[in-house]
Amino acid sequence: MVKLNRFIQFNDETIDANQLLLYERLGRALADAPYLELTERKLFELQPKEGGISLSVFWRHRPEEITHMGRLSDVYLMTAGFWKNFSVSDWLKFRQQYERHHLRKFAEELLLMLEEFRLMDLVEKQRPGTSRAFSVRRQLLLQFHYDRLVSNFKKGFYADALMDQLFITLHDSMFAQSTVEWELPIEQIHLIASYATDATSTSQMMNVVDRIIFMIEEVIEQDLIHQYYAIGDSISEETAAFHFHDGMKEAEKGSRKSKKQLTRCSAHGIGKMKVSLASILNMNLNMAERVGETAATWQKEMKMPKSKKPGLVNQRATKAGNGPMKSMNKLTRKLRRKKPGKNSGKSMRM
Repeated sequence: MVKLNRFIQFNDETIDANQLLLYERLGRALADAPYLELTERKLFELQPKEGGISLSVFWRHRPEEITHMGRLSDVYLMTAGFWKNFSVSDWLKFRQQYERHHLRKFAEELLLMLEEFRLMDLVEKQRPGTSRAFSVRRQLLLQFHYDRLVSNFKKGFYADALMDQLFITLHDSMFAQSTVEWELPIEQIHLIASYATDATSTSQMMNVVDRIIFMIEEVIEQDLIHQYYAIGDSISEETAAFHFHDGMKEAEKGSRKSKKQLTRCSAHGIGKMKVSLASILNMNLNMAERVGETAATWQKEMKMPKSKKPGLVNQRATKAGNGPMKSMNKLTRKLRRKKPGKNSGKSMRM
């Protein structure tokens, strides 16, 4: 069954066109992608096939400054973060690994949450000017997860409550005591999550998720109820080829190899072309010299005295093989057919 991922955009809640254009231009500059398009959806998304990203509606209905900072943080995170430094090939392997696991959605969204934590820190170090927007993002998202933690735990949504708990652990305090009574080894899970601070790639974050899943898979039976991230929904084996960025390791290797082969072939072809051009130039120079010699000889023989034999002109013209000398060959053959007479010498001086 085809998954429906619809989002209703009301006309009175659309982003101002000028402001949207500002975000789009900023995103194109940060992602080094002049074709990048920007839209607004329920959750911030990465859309490789369409070449676009989506801002989250989470920042709506807030003070103008907060809304602006929150949307800027989405742009920073999606372009300078996920667009450039998220490994699509590792993501596809990870999804295949947990395809039949009963905590599949929790594993996928936990990886995206850990990647969000890593990429926010990475972008903030590379571009210190983004720290203000990310600070606003952390404050509002922490408030959101603090509010949802107790609610999800009381409802029995333990996978969702653990997502809230791990977000608080990563962004607020690694050693803060939990506000709910877990039947899990929560201290050990916090210790495993702390390794995310040292991770530098998507594959290293995958190892952190694997260890956390190993600790909880026998205790938590129900998967996530709510969705927190939609970054990976549009990425599959079919659509990954349309998205060329630093995360596509396998595609980059293949393209680099083909470029090397094309470079070698083109260099070899250019070498051959140079040789062929040189030979053509030499040939033209030789032909020019031969034509010049033939023309000079023809002019001398046309002015030769009466005692010279007309057959000499035909002999030299035959060797030269020049087009204008064909008429002289015909004239010589006509003269040979005629008997020699008094006017034979005059015919040669015509």
